[in-house]
Amino acid sequence: MSEQVTDLLVKRGALRERRFTSPPMPELGEGQALLRVDCFALTANTVTYAAFGEAMRYWEFFQPAEHERAAWGRPPCWGFGDVVASRAEGVSEGARYYGYFPIGTHLVVNGAARGAGFVDAAAHRAALPKFYNAYTAAPASAPDEEAMAMLLRPLFATAFLLDDYLADADYFGASRVVLSSASSKTALGLAWLLKARGDVEVIGLTSPANIPFLERAGAYDRIIPYVEAAALAGDVTTTYVDFSGSAALRVRLHSLLGAALRHDCVVGAADWSAVGETPADLPGVRPTFFFAPAIAEQRAAQWGSGVLETKLAAASAGFFAAARPWIKITRGEGRDAVDKAWIDAVDGRTTPDAGVILRL
Repeated sequence: MSEQVTDLLVKRGALRERRFTSPPMPELGEGQALLRVDCFALTANTVTYAAFGEAMRYWEFFQPAEHERAAWGRPPCWGFGDVVASRAEGVSEGARYYGYFPIGTHLVVNGAARGAGFVDAAAHRAALPKFYNAYTAAPASAPDEEAMAMLLRPLFATAFLLDDYLADADYFGASRVVLSSASSKTALGLAWLLKARGDVEVIGLTSPANIPFLERAGAYDRIIPYVEAAALAGDVTTTYVDFSGSAALRVRLHSLLGAALRHDCVVGAADWSAVGETPADLPGVRPTFFFAPAIAEQRAAQWGSGVLETKLAAASAGFFAAARPWIKITRGEGRDAVDKAWIDAVDGRTTPDAGVILRL
């Protein structure tokens, strides 16, 4: 195989430091398959994987050469890959799969066929969340349909599980839910679901530049710029869902709301540079980290995996249709395009309506 392998490596804990490497084309062992990563989405969620790479073990999925692992990581993303060589039963050359890939050109998997797809049964992934190890056979689809799946399917799955988690807890006794980084795609999915329920007021916190976009999207009852967060002060019972990761914003909201803050749910780190330690003297409730794969496994055990998948598919179809008018799909190919998209996402320069699809 003459094609060159290319990987993006990012410095752990210093996400602006990145470089491309060209390791040798891997040789396959028995039970393994090689996929060519055809295309992938780069979103704020991709940066969150890198920002929480240590704490949530995201760096362990796709490991660089052993001598580089202590300092460098391969950021995960969601995309489509084609099998270019296989020694794995049930994973055929030419087949196309949707799933979790590194930002790079190739991925070797230990493919264990399951249903309409396979699971990567590699030893280093065995103790990691099953949600990320499953690859689904991809029927022939229009490029824009695949783009929407890459951009929204994993993010909306998190939003769906968050919505279920909050509703099941009766919003922790709150009459409103406040979401930071309100223009992120996961936050928009959650806002859309909460607004459809109509049980609580749904408020989005955002940068002033994003307000026109959020008004067009129509997912929130109210939109407040960060500089006017003091408008939330008072005794209105509130659940906070944090997609920004900002430690300073967390302290500010806890101080403003006091006992009215009933739950603080940490989801993402769209503003990864503002992530910090939670102060020991933080007023009110302690933040709780929300880990979607763990909730998904709980619901699959309670409902059955088929019921969970059916409910998620029905909700996804509705949100994808609602989101299509406000997502502008853009495409790029090659190292320069990927490098620019990465640093734009890390520095928060990607516009909220952008749907960035890439190929190395």
